[in-house]
Amino acid sequence: MKVEIRGDTDEKLKLIMSHVSDLSKPMAEIGQVMKRSVIENFQAGGRPRWKPLSQGYLAWKTSHGYTSQILVLTHRLMQSFSAQTDSKSARVFTGVKYAARHNFGDNLIPQRQFMMFQDEDISKIKEIISKFVGE
Repeated sequence: MKVEIRGDTDEKLKLIMSHVSDLSKPMAEIGQVMKRSVIENFQAGGRPRWKPLSQGYLAWKTSHGYTSQILVLTHRLMQSFSAQTDSKSARVFTGVKYAARHNFGDNLIPQRQFMMFQDEDISKIKEIISKFVGE
């Protein structure tokens, strides 16, 4: 699963990269912003809110001692995200095979997109880039 940030942030980053060969430091910070955002999507039950659980599944989860939180049964998926950065990129990923099915949905499971970033994350990324350019 791959998520790209598009828009003027991408253009600014390309311009900076044409003048600087090693962006490891800001990319490490950006990777952590991205990872935190994905985890916050789980903690908030989606941003925007995800479709609620079916009444039957919710009843099953709670009767078996599980949390009623959406996309959280064992916490495996929510805890599986890693940030990987290098001198020119930052990415967040998971190796959990069923992640894409939940993120994009299918004919049996509603889409509950967690691999997305909020406007405030984009602002933080822009701040990190601006701070780096100003150094």
